[in-house]
Amino acid sequence: MSIARFATLFLLLVEFAVPSPLRAQDASAPYPQDPPLVHWQRTLADALQLSKKLRAPLLVVANMDGETACEQLVRVHYRKADFAALANRYVAVIGARERHNPRDYDDRGRRIPCPRFGCVTCGEHIAIEPELFAKYFKGRGVAPRHIGISPDGKELFDRFLDRSLDNVYRALRDNAKQDAALRVTSADRSIAGLAKSVAHRDRAELEGKFAEGNAAQRRAILQGVATGGVWQPDVLEQALRVEDHAVREAAVLALDKTVVPDGLPVLLRAAGTATDDGQYRKLLATLERIAGTDKSCRRALVIRRALQAPGKIDPAAWERAYAAASSSGAVATVEVVPDEELPELDQRIESWTKKAKAGDPDGKLSLDIAGANLRYAINRMQHRKDPTFLLQDAVAAAGRAVQNGCSKAAAAPLLARAHWLLNDPSKASEQAALAVESPGLVPAASPTSAAVLDIYARHQADLVRAVGNDLEKEFPAAAASNAHAAYRALAHHPAATEAQLTAHVVMLWNLGAQHEAMVALRAALRRFPAAGSLHTYLRTHVQWRGGDTALATAYDGFDTTPEGKAAIEWFAGYAILKAANAQVSARQYAAARQLYGKAVRAFESSAAANQDYRDSALQYCALAHGGAARAALDSGAFDAALESVAAGLKAHPSGMEAKDELGNSIGRTARRLRRHLEQGGKVELVARLDKLLEEHGKKE
Repeated sequence: MSIARFATLFLLLVEFAVPSPLRAQDASAPYPQDPPLVHWQRTLADALQLSKKLRAPLLVVANMDGETACEQLVRVHYRKADFAALANRYVAVIGARERHNPRDYDDRGRRIPCPRFGCVTCGEHIAIEPELFAKYFKGRGVAPRHIGISPDGKELFDRFLDRSLDNVYRALRDNAKQDAALRVTSADRSIAGLAKSVAHRDRAELEGKFAEGNAAQRRAILQGVATGGVWQPDVLEQALRVEDHAVREAAVLALDKTVVPDGLPVLLRAAGTATDDGQYRKLLATLERIAGTDKSCRRALVIRRALQAPGKIDPAAWERAYAAASSSGAVATVEVVPDEELPELDQRIESWTKKAKAGDPDGKLSLDIAGANLRYAINRMQHRKDPTFLLQDAVAAAGRAVQNGCSKAAAAPLLARAHWLLNDPSKASEQAALAVESPGLVPAASPTSAAVLDIYARHQADLVRAVGNDLEKEFPAAAASNAHAAYRALAHHPAATEAQLTAHVVMLWNLGAQHEAMVALRAALRRFPAAGSLHTYLRTHVQWRGGDTALATAYDGFDTTPEGKAAIEWFAGYAILKAANAQVSARQYAAARQLYGKAVRAFESSAAANQDYRDSALQYCALAHGGAARAALDSGAFDAALESVAAGLKAHPSGMEAKDELGNSIGRTARRLRRHLEQGGKVELVARLDKLLEEHGKKE
């Protein structure tokens, strides 16, 4: 056995044989209140740039959850002033694979530092770990590990498997930059100076100024970023969640001037949340400029180019056909074949069949027979009966029509639908493509044309879905263009269904094309304002853009019809209610009470607009009053809490114990309120509350 292997084995035996006070303290144990004091840089590129500029050594650190020495370093030494004083004479980076926070940013785009290491986010120490392994670890994934690298790239020390952490201290002391204190931060503390720095503390100060600034100050910071030439992604993460149009315009300019290929996620977020087409076009131009050979950038660019390409069908032509049909009154939104029509269909089939035997030179009679069989099949499906033989007869008749001279394009819509109902999507897709891509084919505002468009769109979307996120496969740009065009044609089709329009949104969402998805989503909600799945996507997009609090304005200025008002107001109230609950969780009680009031108004508007929504709207109205009561109680506003309890019981008397998503109810809040009032000697308020509780049989 070699000396090195023997030493390693000996250390492992010592590790498992000697009890350690930290072994019982697993990685999930709470971290000490004292924060980590080491100034970790956010990326290896930042650290290398600083090391070269300052002629200071690099400190590369590896850590992992649960390992005894790693836990001791994280919970004790990285929080000690003497260790930090040594480590901060280096330009330090740390890599670890485990995540300790579920998110890297809060609802406002502000960083959430890792509780284990401080400074860096979990996403940053996870992302840097493979880079450190490849560049410095020599193929050995050992933790804890501390490596010193000179500004010229020479290894100064590599400490791991040490029996004592004194060896780490000694290595840090012996190889540190000899200045009394390494000034990693910029000497220029102005906005311009901070914007030009890659040092973590400078970035953090700039981000803090943006978070606390007003609109004018934020625009000035973004202007400094734009002219500074340094990529400041976390300033932009905040800016992209701001509703102020001028601030967002400044953010788009700063992004365009400074973005790097690694900034693709921020760029795509900006594109997905663009508030107008002008911003979106600027961002696409930026994407095209930075794409280069980066596969992720190229894929994102190809997708967006495909969605802007026309495709093989023209949605505008279909819309003109719908308008023409509507003006003539020849529009059927739902296909129903009544039983009363069946005798007539029988007569027609019999008559056309006799005539066809005598001669069918252009195939028209056979095509009519096929259409009659298809309608007969649809009637059987309405009664949940097997339509197979009728669909097969329809396919056979359409085939004879083509043999007798009917054009394939004319027969294609019927064949596409029949094959689809026969569960043959391959043949159905082939016929649907022939139908919708044929030059000169006049679109019809009929349920059959909607079904054919749907078959075509599904097939094209399936081709896109088959590639998924595999960057090694060529993206089917033509299929994406065709699917997008077909779904856009369906968006205004009189016979389109909620499921079809939802499928369009899902396709765009899965492609990461949030801007296009939101355009499609809003169009779909104008058609189907009560579609719960579409509202779920809207809330998800809003939360992705600005967090839970952004739900409060998700429906402001929403374009809808008078018939859709009740549904839109109901879902608006629901979104606002969730935003208010988020404010309660953040202990922002004043803001929460304002939002609960806004939710109440939305639910009351829904109840007034449509009687069918009244009961549900008033139930949620009561929940909003209950939330307001709880927020008032927790902030010490007892009078306001009592008023909200009374309003909630009036809105929905039987909903006293109904719980909201935070687990609270009006009854529970009322009982808590009573205890507070009694303790404070508020006799009159106690009497009022008792009367309310007695009326509802819930006094305790």
